[in-house]
Amino acid sequence: MKRPVRVLMAEDSPQDAELIIRELRRDGFEPEWERVETEEAFRASLQPDIDIVLSDYQMPQFTGFRALEVLKQSELPIPFILISGTIGEDVAVTAMKNGATDYLLKDRLGRLGPAVTLALDQRRVRRQREESEETLRETEERFRQLAENIQEVFWVSDPGRGRVLYVSPAYEAIWGQDRSKVYGSPRSWLDSVHPEDQKAVSEAAVTRQVEGSYDQEYRIVRPDGTIRWIHDRAFPVRNGAGEVYRIVGVAGDITERKRGEEGLKESERRFREMLENLELIAITVDKHGAITFCNDCLLKITGWTREEAMGADWCSKFLPESHSSLRGLFLDNIEKGIIPRHHANPLQTKQGALRDISWNNTI
Repeated sequence: MKRPVRVLMAEDSPQDAELIIRELRRDGFEPEWERVETEEAFRASLQPDIDIVLSDYQMPQFTGFRALEVLKQSELPIPFILISGTIGEDVAVTAMKNGATDYLLKDRLGRLGPAVTLALDQRRVRRQREESEETLRETEERFRQLAENIQEVFWVSDPGRGRVLYVSPAYEAIWGQDRSKVYGSPRSWLDSVHPEDQKAVSEAAVTRQVEGSYDQEYRIVRPDGTIRWIHDRAFPVRNGAGEVYRIVGVAGDITERKRGEEGLKESERRFREMLENLELIAITVDKHGAITFCNDCLLKITGWTREEAMGADWCSKFLPESHSSLRGLFLDNIEKGIIPRHHANPLQTKQGALRDISWNNTI
């Protein structure tokens, strides 16, 4: 199948033009072509859908160099081949320097087909590269917009050279420092890490970032003396050979979460202290009926140790077998959430004795 090609030919000789077109057909092309002799006609015919320009070097009203200049001014990415009956090496070199794709002598047109094929293939590769570069630029722009508008710090480093390649603006809000400092001094972020956390973070950054297991929570001390909690994660990026050549990471401020966790822990501690000191039985069980907490009062009344009670099945250990209805009641409490506000029942001790107990229940 012949290869279609649109040709604009600057040539004053119709006979030479026919020879050129015949040669293209012989080499497997199906040319759609137009011949012009003047600059005005060349300009008018120069369109984006032209695949290649073939130009004589010297014509009565026009020159190949002028055609090449007009083509460059148009900024159309069309290959240009200079064809002449006689052309010196210096002219050929000048033409190539000025942007010509190739040059040929009219008495050696056997090289025309390969020259056109090469020019078209180079144009195709160049166009693909430009499209790829444009796609890359668009991707980088979308990434930049994303990275610069998220609250977490997004960072990229080169582990081989020990350089930080990118740090998002959130660094300045969280660390309280100009991010340009990190580019000039890549480990300056580590200087802000709390002294008590610095050793662990430094060792993890060196070893675990490359391994892909870096997931650290640590404190930083901002220039104003305030302390913030950071959750920092990193992921290695490998090249075609499987070598780590980039580390990308995300670091977020989790101070409020940490404060909430500490507050919850403190609340739980106070609650447990209160339950431990009650002269009443206090227990919690999971959905399977296993004891997850019990206070000393239960242990004193039943005689079981804490180790024996924790994790034990409440019904089996503390409810007498003779009172099977109690088991159903407690299972309903656990599985269905049907909990009577007040209830009384016997409780079995370690020695098998029964103690009457009155309950106040909550979910």
